[in-house]
Amino acid sequence: MPSHHYKEKCTITACIFHIVLLICSICLVAIGCTILSDESKGIPRFTMVSIGAFAIAIGVLIGIMILFGACVELPIYIFFLVMIFILQVVLGSLALAATSKSDGEVYTAVKKVFDDYVHNPQNEHKKTVVDIVQQDFKCCGVEGPQYWNSSGFKQYPVSCYDQNSFDNDLYEEGCVSSFEESITPKFQAIGGIAIAFALVQGFGIVYYCILVNSNSQELQRLLIA
Repeated sequence: MPSHHYKEKCTITACIFHIVLLICSICLVAIGCTILSDESKGIPRFTMVSIGAFAIAIGVLIGIMILFGACVELPIYIFFLVMIFILQVVLGSLALAATSKSDGEVYTAVKKVFDDYVHNPQNEHKKTVVDIVQQDFKCCGVEGPQYWNSSGFKQYPVSCYDQNSFDNDLYEEGCVSSFEESITPKFQAIGGIAIAFALVQGFGIVYYCILVNSNSQELQRLLIA
């Protein structure tokens, strides 16, 4: 039977661990939503999976684990910790890998959106997608306004202009670089958060495994409750 001091110390450790998990869950869901918003603007995905959706899913799973952890035995709880640990490492690796090799893939994805419209300018859906991309990312053309000149357009689309400025200033930046500037820091943030919190979870897994080996059923119920 562990001493009252030992149980109190373990309880505090478990509470701190759960708070860290909760912070991780909130961060993954919040940043994942912003990434998913960028990914849903009409530009084809250039990663194996949707980084935003993957991050949100892991964040939700962590939240569910925290909420219902008291309903399962400690070994099962450890199993779920290990599964989420693996998922976070995979997410972090995918996100960080995407930032290191995204240049050519982003260019291809963005150019496809614009070329599809250029080849069929009467298609309202393709026009809408281009307009959304240019307005939301405050850009014009693939690598700048000159894209529209080289594509045979006599004037720039209305979405190439800042509608909120007094003079309707023309966006000079291309949508490739603008999209990269928006998505890359978020990928880096998701990758860093996933890997950093995975390391903390690794500590938690080891910690709970030690408790299982102690065969203290009373302490296990106290920590999960």
